[in-house]
Amino acid sequence: MTDLEQVLEMVNTGRRALGAGPLEELPRGKRRSQSQCVLARALGLRFSETSAWLGEGPASRRRTVAATLVDGWGTRPRVVDRRAVRLPDPLRRFVKEFDLGCFPELVDEPARVSIPEASEETDRPLVSV
Repeated sequence: MTDLEQVLEMVNTGRRALGAGPLEELPRGKRRSQSQCVLARALGLRFSETSAWLGEGPASRRRTVAATLVDGWGTRPRVVDRRAVRLPDPLRRFVKEFDLGCFPELVDEPARVSIPEASEETDRPLVSV
């Protein structure tokens, strides 16, 4: 399984490339979501299993961010109008493992409604009239 400390270190490398400060821990995210997964919330980018998408901003900014991410992560750019950067192997493994549910502590699931257990007062009506 992927080492979460290594993932956090790579996330912080990406955050520095984007001009943001480091995180102390990975945020919670939604499984199978390109825009709400752990990496997307940490970096503000969209992610697939293999790439970080740099968005629709000015091409010069995308090239700068891509070059910084490529240098920091030690990967090569993905040629899609310079809008994506290939993820390093540990981040690709993390995305796949996260989507499979291997890190339940990082999953941001919708709140579940809990039904209170029956109390000792069984004669009390549920609705007052």
